[in-house]
Amino acid sequence: YKSLWAFDKSMISLFAKYQILSQKLVQLYVDENQKVLIFARGSYIFAFNFHPTCSVSDFRFSAPAGKYITIIDSDSVEYDGFGRVDDSVEHFTEYDGKSDYLSLYLPNRTAIVLKRE
Repeated sequence: YKSLWAFDKSMISLFAKYQILSQKLVQLYVDENQKVLIFARGSYIFAFNFHPTCSVSDFRFSAPAGKYITIIDSDSVEYDGFGRVDDSVEHFTEYDGKSDYLSLYLPNRTAIVLKRE
């Protein structure tokens, strides 16, 4: 439970420091079958994969254009996760002719927070 406390503390600190709750919530993606929820607040994107067994590689969803870095990853070994996500990777939106989108690896039972730079 120590690692869960550390993750909670990281999320609470992020919300408090940048006043994220005061920013408008924008739903980017919801899929009940895949158990994926993605939303944005300000320059942050929160991606959750609640599925107990299915990880999703190359998961694409609409996102505001820009460069994103991972600032919190619940699968990090820091939080006793498996370390399946390379947190050093910079994510850039792509344009498919209709809208900008991001592509992420979303392991099962993880939460990832990205910040647009």
